[in-house]
Amino acid sequence: MNCGCENGAWKIRSYGYYPKTAQYFQEITLLECFEIPEEKPDMERITGVNIMPEVVSVRLVKTREAVSYSGQNLTGYKLVAELTFEKRIKYVAELPCQSVHAAHGPRCMRSAFIVVPQVIACVDTEDLVLDDEYNISAHVLFADAQMIDERTVQLSAVILVNAVFCEEVSACSDVNTSQSR
Repeated sequence: MNCGCENGAWKIRSYGYYPKTAQYFQEITLLECFEIPEEKPDMERITGVNIMPEVVSVRLVKTREAVSYSGQNLTGYKLVAELTFEKRIKYVAELPCQSVHAAHGPRCMRSAFIVVPQVIACVDTEDLVLDDEYNISAHVLFADAQMIDERTVQLSAVILVNAVFCEEVSACSDVNTSQSR
């Protein structure tokens, strides 16, 4: 973690890890403010931020086949992953004893739309999803908390939502063998 003073406002940043390869993914951002609960003391400075994403549902939807304005090839399928986020900051109280406290932000929900091909490893993507031959993971790439005032925190984060499909499908070897005969 990096901690520093920027223009008089204390900031804290944390960086997570992410997969070495991400073929089917989307990055989503969080940006929101929340108030410290009334029963907690005022903040002097933030000492830590923790954002915990959880994938709560996934479904495959059919979309149009096209090329987006940004040049992305839209294949006709998207995985829609619904995520919830638990947010927590640690802070030093603005009290003579300067005790450390934690405050939780309200849970929020976001959706990630991951473009996937119609066929992966010679198997229809619909079949892979129906057979649960995939894994969706969410990785916090960057998290930042900034004090707006002694009761208000602004959180921002970048989350990588990654889809991995089962690569060990014997269908490809069967197709390649029959085509070479």
